[in-house]
Amino acid sequence: MRERSGSQTITVVEERLEGEQSAPEPVASLTLKKKSVAERRREVKAVIRWRRENGEHRKSPNAASLLLAALRESLLARVEAETAVVLRFQRYFAFNYYTRLYFVIYTTLFDEVCYTALFPCVAWTMSPIAGVHLGFFVALSFYAGSSLKDLLHLPRPPVPPVFRPATHLDLEFGCPSTHAMNAVLIPAALTLFYVRPHSLAELFTVSPLSSLLVVLALVWLAANVSLSRVVLGFHTPTDIWAGLALALVLLGVSVYFDLAAQLAHCLVHVRSLLVPAGVILAGVLMLVVYPLRGMNNPAFVDLIGVVCASAGYFLLLWALGVRDEHVPFADAFTSSSLSALSLWQRAQLGAARTVVGVVVLLLGKSLSRYLSTRALTLLLWLVIPAQRLSVAQRESVALFGSKCVAYLTLGLLTHLCNHSLFEMIHL
Repeated sequence: MRERSGSQTITVVEERLEGEQSAPEPVASLTLKKKSVAERRREVKAVIRWRRENGEHRKSPNAASLLLAALRESLLARVEAETAVVLRFQRYFAFNYYTRLYFVIYTTLFDEVCYTALFPCVAWTMSPIAGVHLGFFVALSFYAGSSLKDLLHLPRPPVPPVFRPATHLDLEFGCPSTHAMNAVLIPAALTLFYVRPHSLAELFTVSPLSSLLVVLALVWLAANVSLSRVVLGFHTPTDIWAGLALALVLLGVSVYFDLAAQLAHCLVHVRSLLVPAGVILAGVLMLVVYPLRGMNNPAFVDLIGVVCASAGYFLLLWALGVRDEHVPFADAFTSSSLSALSLWQRAQLGAARTVVGVVVLLLGKSLSRYLSTRALTLLLWLVIPAQRLSVAQRESVALFGSKCVAYLTLGLLTHLCNHSLFEMIHL
């Protein structure tokens, strides 16, 4: 604001953009035409919008934001320096088609499609309670990892010179690696579910060789998944180490407080309405309290699917209860009626349940997504005037709502198959 001679005071805001990296700054300039209130409001909103998009929405940064900025600067220097390391890994390991295929298989094991399919298969073949453990750990992993990605906003290795087979993740930040986190947390969740009736020390005492082989298999899986992310150019070693460290912290806290078992106990045995209310509130908070919400953010889109599928499964399990007397591999914990079947017969039963269940899930998810998209689009046009929401905004809202409905349906159908459908068709 600058005051000229006389009674007239002229306020001018000039937006100065130097490329894409400079912010619009309020700069005083001498213009003879006085700007209207609406123009000044638009200019102020533009400045605020830029600062929010670039993480500068706080007028005075607090200690947490300063610490985060310092951490980002140090990690950014490491990520830039490790591009040469990624190129060396690619030269040594991805030198022909078969080695690349080997690492592609490992990295695909923890893609969205695979863990979305693994979640119902575990509930159908191992135990419905194992599905609770898996859904809890995957939702926790994705929320913590994706939030930290969007807070640090560290880039992935540059292409070129790095080779990367998939380009759809270029819009997603790199550190930490959620694949590395899931490679630790998902096997650990299933292993801890099986060993929970016993202590780890007791297992190593009774069967040391088997316990050692299980530990080595888990380490081998996590190491190969982590290595595949570097070899295929998706992450730097710093991203991998950050993901593994965060996964071990989350695993230690969850095991110490027995969070997954406490959740399963509440869903099965507590009949209070506070349980489903808490599940819904936790899911809403995970989507609302997120650094960069938007359907153009792949990390946020993946988080929607994980949170909604887990919430749908938890809610219907609480409403209908658990019936695992016909689950093929559940008799280690319950008095299953299938204890007389051989291992091969149980495997056949589990495969049949999986095939039928996956067909039901695909049909239910596709139908619910189609119907919800059409219904939400029509509802937005009827309720909200065209002047308030653009066509792109309406499409984004409809896409978000249909994604939530589709994955909620997937979670609901997962337990409905276990509870009713398989019994109706004698599986």
